Amino acid sequence: MDRVHVGGLPAELTSFVGRRRDVGAVKRLLGEGRLVTLTGVGGTGKTRLALRVATELRRALPDGVWFVDLTQPHGSDLLTMEVQDPNVLAYLVGSALGLREQSARPPLELLADQLADRHLLLLLDNCEQLIPACAIMADTLLRSCPKLRILATSRERLCIAGELTYEVPPLPAPEPEPERRPSLKELSLNESVSLFSARADVAGPGFQLTEQNSLAVVGICHRLDGLPLAIELAAARIRVLTPEQILERLDNRFALLSRGLRTSPPRQQTLRACVAWSFDLCSKPERRLWERLSVFSGGFGLDAVEGVCADEILPVDSLLDLVTGLVDKSIVTFVDQGEVARYRMLETIREFGQEELERRGEEAALRHRHAAWYLNRAGVAEQKWFGPDQEKWCRWSRTEHGNLRMAFDFCLSTPDGRPQALRLAGTLWFYWLVFGLVLEGRDWLRRALEVNPANTADRAVALWIDGHLASVQGDLDAATARLEAAFDLARDVGDEMTQARAIKRLGAVAMHRGDYQRATAFLEDALARFSALGEEGAGTVHARIALAMNCYLQGDHPAAARQAEQILALCRPRGDRYLLAHGLNVLARVEFALGDLDSAAAWAREALGLRRSLPDAMTLVFSLDLLTEITAAIGDYERAATLIGAARNRWQTFTTSVRRWKVIAEPRRKWETRIREVLGDAAFEAAVRRGAEFTTGDMISYALGEEVQPAPDADRPEPDVRLTRREAQIADLVAQGLSNKQIAAKLVISQRTAEGHVERIMQKLGATSRTQIARWLHDR
Repeated sequence: MDRVHVGGLPAELTSFVGRRRDVGAVKRLLGEGRLVTLTGVGGTGKTRLALRVATELRRALPDGVWFVDLTQPHGSDLLTMEVQDPNVLAYLVGSALGLREQSARPPLELLADQLADRHLLLLLDNCEQLIPACAIMADTLLRSCPKLRILATSRERLCIAGELTYEVPPLPAPEPEPERRPSLKELSLNESVSLFSARADVAGPGFQLTEQNSLAVVGICHRLDGLPLAIELAAARIRVLTPEQILERLDNRFALLSRGLRTSPPRQQTLRACVAWSFDLCSKPERRLWERLSVFSGGFGLDAVEGVCADEILPVDSLLDLVTGLVDKSIVTFVDQGEVARYRMLETIREFGQEELERRGEEAALRHRHAAWYLNRAGVAEQKWFGPDQEKWCRWSRTEHGNLRMAFDFCLSTPDGRPQALRLAGTLWFYWLVFGLVLEGRDWLRRALEVNPANTADRAVALWIDGHLASVQGDLDAATARLEAAFDLARDVGDEMTQARAIKRLGAVAMHRGDYQRATAFLEDALARFSALGEEGAGTVHARIALAMNCYLQGDHPAAARQAEQILALCRPRGDRYLLAHGLNVLARVEFALGDLDSAAAWAREALGLRRSLPDAMTLVFSLDLLTEITAAIGDYERAATLIGAARNRWQTFTTSVRRWKVIAEPRRKWETRIREVLGDAAFEAAVRRGAEFTTGDMISYALGEEVQPAPDADRPEPDVRLTRREAQIADLVAQGLSNKQIAAKLVISQRTAEGHVERIMQKLGATSRTQIARWLHDR
């Protein structure tokens, strides 16, 4: 950024885009404390944000706001001096403030005396290279000058008493593949897109965001992590490249983003120089760890760092301190995810480390260690997911999805790693099922099976899992072929457990085909095999679930209930929740068929409640359909129609063959017809639309009867409450009936951000429901 000093502050030569929330937050912090340090990785715009805050506060400070750029010392005769001396630094600051005094006293003491009664804000920019000197000077001045406030920018905090820190985040970047493509107007509200458009218009006058280039611009902003410097450097290429061409070349981002303004500081003229500046500020061990952390994708935990990165160069006992150092220097970001700390790196930072690791010749070795560690952990997850830690291991698998994919792809790319790829794809079978990732699971298995043609036990396992996933998709012919091949190969290699599992799933396939006798034979055979092997875990439970449904479909309700009760007896003591829900649904269907609506509703609600922690889509819609039938049977037709709407969108994610499964499709059609007849078309469609707008959480709460009714008129929120501009916008969307997910898509923000806004609106209004927000808007 060009700097023209006016009144102590450099003038802005380009438009300031976004950051309204950040500006407000920093101003609040300066009201709470007298030292605020803006931290963040290089290129996030710390200086620009600090200057905007200082400009807005200037009129409130009688002695003004003063800017000191610590990368360009004032007084060229001192450039060769040891600036790490706090007295030298104090002299530089005094020169910047125009303070002059000929004295033998130490400059820091003189500066403190001269500022003792001044009411001003001192902006110290780029403190990271002078942390010790800045810390001593700031501490001395704040103790001696009660009216002084300091706003510092640094890639690392000063670590002195009274310091408040604000980590400047990258700009919000839109998702490259949202569920609904946002309009150009919606995209223009996104700060990353707005910055790119503004700078591109300067670089190539006349640039406009269009339907044709918007996807490329979104991709650029997303790939660059919303990092302002990187976005500005990318936008500068508009002179010679289209957005589509820029996006294509981001695989080599450091070469592409290499032409900044000549008048910018050297570290801001190229993306590589900016990141290299941070790299040079790290100690040698921190640099080595930075390089090694580049093998992770999507974040990592400390246990993974210790398992993958530790060796004689970086002993395991040193890694916590090194990670802490990288967090302090804004290279690694701490992500609070509940019980276990997690960390992540921006993609730009990761790619720089990856290049350094490759240059050092260590990349292949680290990727081998990364793959081996995740294969081992996936094996532990498979062993422990059916038990009290089920939720923990399912959550681990979901959180580590990026690393698991990275490990899988690396294993596939090396001849000696291909068997590991096959083993990893097969080990994650529970993950594919619980999270409904059937397509991805089958893709992994297909790729791994193609490069592992040898007849091994691991291949038999992969064939069984692929057959299981194919049956869940409703692809019964493919499922039968895979399962039969799995059984034959498992028999040849002596793997009795995989034989039992293949037979079990062949029984489920026969049931789906309506061949109940054949299904019974397969399932009873599988149970006998599991019993002989001493297996009383997931295999046995899966077999009993299929057998229970097979009995139910044949009208043998007592036999179905006995099987379901055995499922509960196996699952409850072991702490299982995923398969337990299937057993509960069977019991609910049996009770409903026998006319005990209260018991049926209780079982179905318990099953649905379990989906709050384990998002199994199939059990979710089974429970919803069953509750719809029960609710209609007791005469609450409007609620039943709302549940139909809630389930309808979820059913669309399944294949046609699954949606047409007799046990689900026939009752659904029957009850939909009955409910529509009672309510009439208009009321039925209105209720269905309401249910379709539910988030999964809202839907479960509604189905369980936990929704909060609108408060009486006397308890309505006060109409004079003030909302921010964004809150008012979101309140209007809530009043239109949009769910949090739909609001997030419409405004191109994350669902969590939308949920946070809605929660704050309800707190401000004293509201307890979304309906009250709508009423407040109407009253206003």
